Amino acid sequence: AKCFHPSGTFVEFPIEDVETSIPARFEKIVRMYPNRLAVKMGESLTYDELNRYANRIAHAILEKRGLGSEPIALFFEKSIELVAAIFGVLKTGKFYVVLDPSFPSERLHFLLEDSGAKLVITDQPNLAIALKFIGADQALITTAIDDETHSSDNLNLRISPQDLAYIQYTSGSTGRPKGVILLHRMILQSVRWSAAELHVCIDDRFTLLHSLSFGSGHVNLRSALLNGASIFDFDTKRENIERLAAWLNDERITIYHSTASLFRQLAV
Repeated sequence: AKCFHPSGTFVEFPIEDVETSIPARFEKIVRMYPNRLAVKMGESLTYDELNRYANRIAHAILEKRGLGSEPIALFFEKSIELVAAIFGVLKTGKFYVVLDPSFPSERLHFLLEDSGAKLVITDQPNLAIALKFIGADQALITTAIDDETHSSDNLNLRISPQDLAYIQYTSGSTGRPKGVILLHRMILQSVRWSAAELHVCIDDRFTLLHSLSFGSGHVNLRSALLNGASIFDFDTKRENIERLAAWLNDERITIYHSTASLFRQLAV
């Protein structure tokens, strides 16, 4: 659901930005709105804080794997660390696949093997579980990275719009999960189109009700953070769904997106 924001203006997304990369567009937004709220997921980060966090992760990735395109597995529940890790991977010119620790073990093993990832990134709460899945030829790092160990500066690598960005796997409900690889250009074009359709502006506040292991969660994440808006997490697994309506009002959400089944519960 969308009611255009009273400001009546939306952030310009020129066609030239589609022909760059996701990090280039994100860093442009960071330069424009460094002190605006980017993400609220338990804690809150401004655009500048999120960018600096992602840069530290990116430098840690390069220290482990060097330059070059390759898949990186992100082993997280929905969290602010996962958001930073996504942008951190993309800043290195590599591409990512999200592994949700709540997935069945068989699916996690399959995704890790099928993706070909040689580096797994996780956070401290999921470290013990992640260690059970990585093989002898795979490395692991956590997002507990500070300014003293890795730089917070932008990497400024040349990343083509034709480079790989993300592996999106099907549910596998009708067989083995299938991975679809998305390019930077494809994602930026989609975000540009949705931004224009929704008139996204910097005062918009998006919901994040979906797991980032599925494509629908990424749609809202990108639409918000590549347009200067903010994104807010509501944990539908742990929170009472009856609190959702009050939360939407409390956080002054302007763009709501959920499954039809969740919306029906909200509307009752």
